[in-house]
Amino acid sequence: MNSKLWLDFESYSEVDLRKHGSLRYAHHESTNVICLGYAFDDELTQLWTPAQEFPEAIRAYMENGGPVYAHNAIFDYRIWNEVLVPSFDEIPTMSLHQCVDTAALCLTYTLPASLAKAGAALNISLPKLEEGVRLINKCCKPNKAGEQPSYFDIPDTFKELFMYCKRDVDAMREIVNTLPRQELLPIEQEVWELTASMNRTGLPVDIRTVRNVLAYLNKYVKTEMSKVATITGGRIQTVGQTQKIRDWCEEKGVVLPNLQAPTVAEAISDERLPEEVLSLLKLRQELGRTSTAKFKKIKELEMDGYVHDNIQYHGSNTGRWAGRGFQMHNLPRAKVPNPEHYIEMFKSKKIIDDPVTIGKALIRPMILAPKGMMLMVSDYSSIENRILAWLAGDTHTLDVFRQGLDQYKDMATHLYKVEYDDVTKAQRQMAKMVVLGCGYQMGWRRFKESAQDWDVYLTDEEAKHIVDMYREKYDLIVDMWNDLKLAGIRAIITGKKQTFGQLNLGTARVNGIRWLAMQLPSGKSIYYMNPSVQEKYIPGYETMGKVPTIMHWGVNPYSKKWSELKVTPGRLTENATQATAREVMAYGMLNVQKNMPEATLIGTVHDEALSLIDEKLAVSETMDKFNLELCTVPWAKDCPLAAEGYFEKRYKKD
Repeated sequence: MNSKLWLDFESYSEVDLRKHGSLRYAHHESTNVICLGYAFDDELTQLWTPAQEFPEAIRAYMENGGPVYAHNAIFDYRIWNEVLVPSFDEIPTMSLHQCVDTAALCLTYTLPASLAKAGAALNISLPKLEEGVRLINKCCKPNKAGEQPSYFDIPDTFKELFMYCKRDVDAMREIVNTLPRQELLPIEQEVWELTASMNRTGLPVDIRTVRNVLAYLNKYVKTEMSKVATITGGRIQTVGQTQKIRDWCEEKGVVLPNLQAPTVAEAISDERLPEEVLSLLKLRQELGRTSTAKFKKIKELEMDGYVHDNIQYHGSNTGRWAGRGFQMHNLPRAKVPNPEHYIEMFKSKKIIDDPVTIGKALIRPMILAPKGMMLMVSDYSSIENRILAWLAGDTHTLDVFRQGLDQYKDMATHLYKVEYDDVTKAQRQMAKMVVLGCGYQMGWRRFKESAQDWDVYLTDEEAKHIVDMYREKYDLIVDMWNDLKLAGIRAIITGKKQTFGQLNLGTARVNGIRWLAMQLPSGKSIYYMNPSVQEKYIPGYETMGKVPTIMHWGVNPYSKKWSELKVTPGRLTENATQATAREVMAYGMLNVQKNMPEATLIGTVHDEALSLIDEKLAVSETMDKFNLELCTVPWAKDCPLAAEGYFEKRYKKD
């Protein structure tokens, strides 16, 4: 009996998949299947087209509920259920639980999600065809006449597409068979399914206000932008013409090294600035802050009052979710005290002072609970700080949290040698900067730079003293940096399992590839591909000479390219902490899904869990239960987890 079905669809639609998402794509009346590449187990890959009888072997397999392997499986899941099943008789539906998302599997091993890039990273023998984009543009999108391309018009191109589809199946299968595991851990499959469920439910949005704000801002920006040409005598048309603006300002006697926000702000504060230059730079400052992209994205993705597919499963090597589509993870922090007042002003087209700033502040409130419902949002309290102390065995800091005290004030007592109750607001703010900044081995130079983001300017001596005070108070965290690094080095060199507290590190060679795994308290691991120990300089401390350093292959977070990466002690500690925090949240949200049917989870942003609930149930007892479920994690019973939340019609920044 067959145990695995590998498949890949190629389909046609008038809908732009990248722009509007796979849900709208699958539901559009123009969408249809071009072909299906498939294979059972290790058998030869085959191709089916709608001109043929549907394969009985696939039909029987699906009726038995066997696992279905697909890359970015949600797309194939939707094409199967929303396009294929309605078009053909007696084809069973595919359940979410059947899906094995091979892209998700790659992500859990810190490989790229892209089939082509994952294949290249693993050096498989069947990489994805480079001409894929060309074939999809030729066969899977409307032609110049706005019609679906026909096989009979370009048969050779369609034959290439069919081969491309089959090669995708082959590449996917070889990638999966190269990995240590060929499916997600059971708990991770649950998390993947929960993510898919939240993406399908979507975020409820105030689409009418989105359209009102977008229309208002577009008109306002067009009017204001026209002033640029007036001021410059027609030489400059928009505030985006950076070099032309700098050249024009220089002719007026104002030399600007760049037009970044701090540079423009500093120039504007100069009272000697010529009036016309001041006017132009103010326009640059204002219009450069215009944030219509989020409103446009909501408008593009909105479907029946909801925006779907906002969450990327395992978006980082620590397993944390990332944003996509309407990017929830980088929403503006700006807020206004009474959103409804400004929403009405945009609706009635009244004159608004600084509509750009107000518009940014209204992006978050565009998430609006439907009639009769409320948003129930809860945020884990200082979860990384708590997890870091827990992993480091810092019982004092854990007791601070257990007693309901403020960790930042506790740090301030050490930094300023004052009593807890005498800590000032400014002292607490500095202590907060220190705790949030220094937990992952930040040095004094970087701390000095980062403090400027908080408008705090320190001398070298002050920065050194502050970092030293942190390391003195949190000496167990400092020990964790070094001990974790040594455990990793020993695991790589000896091949034997190493343990630090609740973390285990070990290596294994599977299918010719060596992996370093750091197992978390939950049992899940973070993987580092082809690890090695190399002698490297520490930036800023070159006088120490080269030191043993853990290296591995992965996606560079800055260049996004597959390359060899350094694992500093601070990064290893950060990985362990953030991954464990993610595990807490995953278990907590699964608790909510299983034990609170009255709450519909719709998303997660950083350390927040978002859900919808009947407004009649929006009472303190419900919130208490929600928070309790989020913090009930069996393997972290001795970690003082806490969560706080709110009920609102509109999403807000607490």
